[in-house]
Amino acid sequence: MRHYVKDDDGFICDQIKPIIKIRSTYGYKRVTAMLNKHRKILNLPQVNKKRVYRVMKINGLLLPKTVTTRQHQPTGKVMTLHSNTRWCSDGFEIKCFNGEKVYVAFVLDTCDREAISFTAKDRPLLSEDIQEIMLNAVESRFKTGRADRKIEFLSDRGAIYRAYNVQSFARLLNLKSCFTAAYSPESNGMAEALVKTIKRD
Repeated sequence: MRHYVKDDDGFICDQIKPIIKIRSTYGYKRVTAMLNKHRKILNLPQVNKKRVYRVMKINGLLLPKTVTTRQHQPTGKVMTLHSNTRWCSDGFEIKCFNGEKVYVAFVLDTCDREAISFTAKDRPLLSEDIQEIMLNAVESRFKTGRADRKIEFLSDRGAIYRAYNVQSFARLLNLKSCFTAAYSPESNGMAEALVKTIKRD
């Protein structure tokens, strides 16, 4: 396969190689940032990431792609037969007519489908917001402020759910953090369905 080549591609390649030698784990996006930082010092024009990708590909400098394959067959069964057995949670954003966004997260019981607690902010959600809805959910269902049995807390693999302080707080509340498999949104289908309904309506 032939690639489009510019006259100074060789010069750019020579600038890329030292970066890769020092930062061997960097992909083309990070290499682009480092390259443009260096070129700015030299008063050279900036290079876009598409060109860096093309130059790196032609010269065999790209990192090998990681192929992720799913190792399980999803059942799609999220519902439980008894309340307070498994709760699921998800976060999403709603774009308002004036261009502003509202960021929402909620906790849903997978048996009776009650939205036990939720939070809405005018900024991206933080791990502290997830702790807040966890605590509100537990206080809503249990008078002691701690679940009287271990409850599965199902969510996607978002950083705010996987944060160390969130998982530690979950254990204090007697919640067991569970995460959906990669590329398997149906594993949290009940929460995804609620998000779809809210956005539709």
